[in-house]
Amino acid sequence: MGVSRVGYAAAFSNAASSVSDYSDYSERSATVARQSSRDRADFSESAREASSEQSFSELIKEQTDKIDRMFSKNDEAVNELQLNSIKMKLRSGMTLSADEEKYLEKHDPDGYTNYRTTLDARRMFRAQLSCCRTKDDVNGMRLSNALSALSAYKKAMKNGGDGSAIAGLNMALEREISDYTKSARFKSLPTAAERDKYYMELAKARRFEREKRAAEKLNATRKKKKQIKQIGDGKRTVAQVENSPLGRKVRNAGKGGACLSYSASLMTGSYKKMDQKG
Repeated sequence: MGVSRVGYAAAFSNAASSVSDYSDYSERSATVARQSSRDRADFSESAREASSEQSFSELIKEQTDKIDRMFSKNDEAVNELQLNSIKMKLRSGMTLSADEEKYLEKHDPDGYTNYRTTLDARRMFRAQLSCCRTKDDVNGMRLSNALSALSAYKKAMKNGGDGSAIAGLNMALEREISDYTKSARFKSLPTAAERDKYYMELAKARRFEREKRAAEKLNATRKKKKQIKQIGDGKRTVAQVENSPLGRKVRNAGKGGACLSYSASLMTGSYKKMDQKG
């Protein structure tokens, strides 16, 4: 009976120890589970934060790209607007500022080349206008310019061009003529009719002086007592004709002749350059 009690006590002690060990194990398992849960929660939070940060970064990049595209479109629109404004001035025959010239050279090299050709043509055309000796010479240059421009424009359109460069050159030369007709030099020029009238009167005066000298020589040779009526009495002398208002006007204008023919060839050459460049 004693042995049984001792055995029972040992078995009970072993069972109690097993229960205690199980309790410790359960507690440790619960602790590990709680720690694992916290780790998973922390991992999930970190993942959400990383995902949130990534999404925010992508959002910023997307918005930045949109802004860049918007400004790029705005820059293109501004460039197109400014270039169109410059081209409109060229078609109107106007001159460009230094900044506009640089902008045109950068964004439209062909247009800049045409503009330089137009400037050269304007300088030569202006010099030829100063050679005109009558108002009719100036009007003749205007007509020649219009006809040359029309011919070159038709040819350019036939070859598939838009003719804008030719139209711009025509307007530029027309502006030169318009400016010249407002000058004091142009206002002092005689008309072709006035010039012809002067030379006709000058020819009559020279004939009168020749006839007068011949008559005086005849009177001196015949030694007649009765004075012979002087041929051409009452007519003006060469000096009188030359010093008349009309004479001074024509003589101050100078002698013309080659002005119109040279100007016509000048304009034809300028328009040919434009046509060759398209």
